[in-house]
Amino acid sequence: VWVPRIMRIFQATGSPIFTVRYILVDSPEHPSVRRYGVNVLPTILLARGGDELGRIEQAPGTTLEEEILATLKGED
Repeated sequence: VWVPRIMRIFQATGSPIFTVRYILVDSPEHPSVRRYGVNVLPTILLARGGDELGRIEQAPGTTLEEEILATLKGED
């Protein structure tokens, strides 16, 4: 459910600077779970230049759009 929404959010910015990478995790033993320190699913990690800006775990506190925007602005 989140993937199409995330794609629309970043496409709506009209900016080519965003790269979106999706990792399907089907087990707590998946290497990405340990690599990124994921504790709950689903988790959305937002990063810039390899540095994590923030993450949204399970259901966002507001809307997904508001959470992503706040994280990108550094308001979380």
